[in-house]
Amino acid sequence: MLCAFDQQIFPASSEQEIHNFAYDWNVVSVLVVHYSHKETRIGQNIIPVLKFALEDHPVFVVSSRASILPAWLKGNRTLKTAIRVAINHRIRHLTIALWYAATIKQPKIYTCFASRS
Repeated sequence: MLCAFDQQIFPASSEQEIHNFAYDWNVVSVLVVHYSHKETRIGQNIIPVLKFALEDHPVFVVSSRASILPAWLKGNRTLKTAIRVAINHRIRHLTIALWYAATIKQPKIYTCFASRS
């Protein structure tokens, strides 16, 4: 289900790629958010929280793989959702550093940034 929708946005993606993203050995939690309009899924966001050690101190890293159908660019809430997950995780673990790794894999986002530069 995740892979089939993801391939609508990223035709070259594979089920193994999604599996590797969501089931990394360092993942401590994964949130999957589905975005819908009426009864139709228009997007999804896979948000893993990974735990690493940096100089013997734990560090959380939040990432995101968002897929939104091209017709729904104006209603794109994927970045806000990922940031909200990062903030909520940070609140629960105040003593552990948290990094949000922003990567742009969404073709529409490239267009959005290019139109503003």
